[in-house]
Amino acid sequence: MDGIGRNSEDFAELAWTRMCAVYAEPGLANACIDLQDAYDVDVSLLLLLDHADRLGFGMSAPDFAAFLKASAMWQGDVVAPLRAIRRDMKGRYGSAEELALREAVKGLELQAERIEVRRLSGLLMQSKITGEAAQMSDAYLEQHSVPADERTRVMALLNAAADRLDQARTNMEGRPA
Repeated sequence: MDGIGRNSEDFAELAWTRMCAVYAEPGLANACIDLQDAYDVDVSLLLLLDHADRLGFGMSAPDFAAFLKASAMWQGDVVAPLRAIRRDMKGRYGSAEELALREAVKGLELQAERIEVRRLSGLLMQSKITGEAAQMSDAYLEQHSVPADERTRVMALLNAAADRLDQARTNMEGRPA
């Protein structure tokens, strides 16, 4: 799987595309939202870490801590307030104009998550250590006190979704033109 690109901007775009595709796989979005609601997990960060894990990227403990701190700042300052506005509007405002505003806020929330991925990709590419498969996504979930059985279940869903995408890509590449 080529998910690296030539620089951090390429990596961010490839990662975002893959993250969206993985998130769209059956059952994964609901599992991710459950983690977000129950354990304050940053779903875009989790998907980015999973992508990096699959590429064999890791980080030193101090770099990983700084990486998570940068993510938490952006999440708290930008993404979470937009998400709160969007969620608070749901079901309370129903006119066409109000629904359009809610959709615009949702678009801003997604844009903020995409910017987060770009920002974090730069940090990741600067401090990555390549080698055997990393476990940053599982470590992140553990730091958010996600129980071991729940981590195992979610990681299995993530791996199955990513494997299906890889298999579909392999099948597409193997087809005659």
